[in-house]
Amino acid sequence: DALESQLYAQYSDIEVQETTDPMANLNQDLAVTGFDFKKTSIYPISTYKNVSEDILKDVIAALSKTEADEVAFIQLALKRVGSKFWERGFRAAIFKFFGIKYDIEGKSTMGNVKLSEDLYRGKFRIGYIAKNKATAQTKVNTIVSLYKGLKGETNSLKKSRFFPWDNLENQFITRNFEAGD
Repeated sequence: DALESQLYAQYSDIEVQETTDPMANLNQDLAVTGFDFKKTSIYPISTYKNVSEDILKDVIAALSKTEADEVAFIQLALKRVGSKFWERGFRAAIFKFFGIKYDIEGKSTMGNVKLSEDLYRGKFRIGYIAKNKATAQTKVNTIVSLYKGLKGETNSLKKSRFFPWDNLENQFITRNFEAGD
């Protein structure tokens, strides 16, 4: 209800309807891609507060061109990271012991601020079902290009690299965070 009310507040003409789970009957005409940060996630990307374009509006405009027999998915899977430095990865451990915590003016650095907050690992994926795999991949690429507007001063999103054994489609369908979850 919270998401729906936010969408109605921003886009009064939007139509939101409940439906069955479309992932239950996915076929081979599914194209999926994911995003990673270009640099470590300590460096932020732009957010809705400081981006010059209305990315949500652009994505909704692209999705409005979806054919009747096509389905588009935007998936954000989050996994909370523990609060101990060893649970936050190698870079966090290095930062804990050797990183610069405050700048010359005494302000906390981006890395120090980020590591003092609750952290989540995220998987951002886009999936598309169309009449054939090539069309689905073209539509996914169109949606992916819209997210390039989130490029910040210090970081940006890039398409994830996947290997055949990663089985990204299966992770997407089952909503797994990583293989083995």
